[in-house]
Amino acid sequence: MIIDKQRFLDALRDPTLVVEFNLRHWDAFLPMVNQIDMLPFLVARLDAAAGSDSLPKRLAIHLEAARIRSRKQRRVVYWEVEQLETALAGIDIPIVVLKGAAYLLRALDISHGRVYSDIDIMVPKASITEVAHTLQQHGWKQPEELADEDQYFQRWMHELLPLIHERRGTKIDVHHNILPPIDRLQFDAKTLFANARPVREDSRIHTLAPVDMVLHNIVHLFRNGHYHRALRDLVDLDTLVKEFTRQDDDFFNQLVTRAEELNLLTPCHWAFRYARKYFNTPIPPAVLTQSRNGKPMWPPDWLMDHLFELASFPVQITTKEHARRYALWLLERYPLNLLRKSILPKLERKGIFVINPKY
Repeated sequence: MIIDKQRFLDALRDPTLVVEFNLRHWDAFLPMVNQIDMLPFLVARLDAAAGSDSLPKRLAIHLEAARIRSRKQRRVVYWEVEQLETALAGIDIPIVVLKGAAYLLRALDISHGRVYSDIDIMVPKASITEVAHTLQQHGWKQPEELADEDQYFQRWMHELLPLIHERRGTKIDVHHNILPPIDRLQFDAKTLFANARPVREDSRIHTLAPVDMVLHNIVHLFRNGHYHRALRDLVDLDTLVKEFTRQDDDFFNQLVTRAEELNLLTPCHWAFRYARKYFNTPIPPAVLTQSRNGKPMWPPDWLMDHLFELASFPVQITTKEHARRYALWLLERYPLNLLRKSILPKLERKGIFVINPKY
């Protein structure tokens, strides 16, 4: 195999290594990196290191397309956040921007070369219906084909149905927490709002505090089941903690303490395990030891390792398409996601409610 697992990971860890690739390497590498939607990230790192000029000329069109895509999406995110702030000006609540848009507003390292499929915001649960109604008045609509899922989303999810702007086609996801009510790892989202930080002194737009931002990245992967882009999330995790630890030597201790407070040591156990394994993320031994307190009885590490590798690596590397699909199916339903995604909607539609959400 021209690009094996180790070479692929090395390129994600240090994009400047791709200057050694010939055209045969690139022919194999491009579909892999596009599968996890990370070509703009790699191009941004290469440009920053002045390495793009060393690449084969025939790649120029791919590199420039990645740059144009990234620049355009950055402009769209800035514009849409402004529109959100204007649309929600009449509701006296904090608006917490999440994930990729938050990285951009904070000018974090991981925002360079990032691509965006939507903009995620979080508002207090008590205001979420008013927020949704106001956004609909300003042109964001729920897709008609998802209308029958509305009751299920409102009762069991930590977000509303996606809202898509009728003219611009941009998508907004409105959350009231970072975990769905069905998940047993529950906490009151008020603690996230209490620690959120405004992007400017006079702005109602906030982002999560750094420790909560990292925990959201971890939860997004290991509790919400987005394993098909797990490597991208691990790159985000690696980049975020490196930047935050440069700013604060005590960041990791704060992170694991906050994870204990919010009952999130279980996803931290898996996140730290795979960040170290695949990206050599410098996690202190004491933090690793503390995170192991969240290790679940099931699945055992060896089984999770096997499923995670099958699900997260491009199919060109695993070469086991059926096994990869099965691993994704299992992980996307672990641990209580199986109930959340398959059983509960059927019970809801029959008018049977078996669990009352705590938050």
